[in-house]
Amino acid sequence: MNNLLNIKKETNTDSAISNASLQEQQNKPPLQGLQELQKAQGEVTTQIEAKGSELNKARVDAVVLVQELAEYFGSRLVLPAGADLLLALFTMNTYTFKLFETVPYLYFTSLVNGCGKTVLQELLKEVCLNPRYGVSFTEASMARASARGPVTIICDESGVLNGKSERAQRVVNIALVGYRKGGKIYRCEERRGKRFEEQALDVFCPKTFAGVEAMQDPALADRFIIIRMPMKKNVVVKTSRMRAINRVAPVLRKKLIDYANQNKETLRRSYDDEPDEGYWPEFENREADLWGVLLIHSRLCGVEDRFLKIAREYSRGKLNLKGTNDTRVLRAIELKEVLEERSEIEIQPSEIMYDLTLRELWGDDLSNMKSDKSRSRSIGVFMTSFHGPPSRKGGGSFYKRERLIKSIEDHIPNSSAILASDAKDIEKKGTFTINEPFDSKWSFKSPEEMDLEDDDSILI
Repeated sequence: MNNLLNIKKETNTDSAISNASLQEQQNKPPLQGLQELQKAQGEVTTQIEAKGSELNKARVDAVVLVQELAEYFGSRLVLPAGADLLLALFTMNTYTFKLFETVPYLYFTSLVNGCGKTVLQELLKEVCLNPRYGVSFTEASMARASARGPVTIICDESGVLNGKSERAQRVVNIALVGYRKGGKIYRCEERRGKRFEEQALDVFCPKTFAGVEAMQDPALADRFIIIRMPMKKNVVVKTSRMRAINRVAPVLRKKLIDYANQNKETLRRSYDDEPDEGYWPEFENREADLWGVLLIHSRLCGVEDRFLKIAREYSRGKLNLKGTNDTRVLRAIELKEVLEERSEIEIQPSEIMYDLTLRELWGDDLSNMKSDKSRSRSIGVFMTSFHGPPSRKGGGSFYKRERLIKSIEDHIPNSSAILASDAKDIEKKGTFTINEPFDSKWSFKSPEEMDLEDDDSILI
């Protein structure tokens, strides 16, 4: 209202100036006076239009934003299928995670170094809300950063989650409790007069970690979405130099802030109105906590169908085999998926060795073997346990592909089939979008505007 009054005052003032200018034109040649009058009136109109555009700020198109974020990641890295959209939705959630009761973590891993884990973390650092990026987080630095306000912890340190040191265990403790709202760690701190007081530090915030090792603690792995980075091939990607990133990242951050401000009530209402059985009943317990939040964003962005298939792919095993430690079943599912992607009638273990190294469990097992011969032999022994003895041709072992797939299906539990085949059609786009009025009482500041050293700067 005050802005409208200011516009009105400025309009009246400038109108008076224009009238005075009109009086002056009588003493000037007709053509010159008309040109100056039109110029003065044009300046007034331009000022009014500029102020009006500030009052009627354009809404951010969530469909376009998620596509821009997916392109931001996917064009600069070699990523597994669907990871670009997953990263886009995770980034959007860093600006709104306080609306929800849980927040998913990301863990980037690969068989070898040089697959882009650090580059991916640096790309996230440029677009996530208030990033805290480092390689040597301590419990104190991580806890105090998250306790001062909404942040995104980005830890590029191999092995910290599997470490046995006291520092590593304390970081793990933060990860265990910090995925749920209200998650706190308690510490006694010395006050004046040598008195010790208990202090609770809120550690609820999005977190990402990277390493070449698989997480060994099942309880910890349950809180993460694991992205296995593939080995780089001859693929041309955009440069990830900071000079190039800085041309696009500020624009994306501004859109992300506007997206959060304009859609927070829609997101909150969608989350609060979720039925008891959930919007997506196939995800249960911890998996529902991880994926439900991102799926709500995907619905708002019109990519729900596509992302649901991606979520099923990434969630396989942890959802359907909960309560069992039979990694043999998980390896059988991974083998079946690789076989279904092939078209040969008969197949040799060496022919699928590379594809299996890109899978979570097979990748961990095969990476610990010293030679391709030992890897091929391990795959063959496993395939024989389902297929039976292979046929021998020219010194090689051949397995009938369809027979092997059928045998695996007959042996794995019926409940273990979240169909990863649905994730193959990841190009399909959804059509569901929501837009709700912007509530000006609740807003975000940009990372540049927020000083986390001051407790008064907490956003939510």
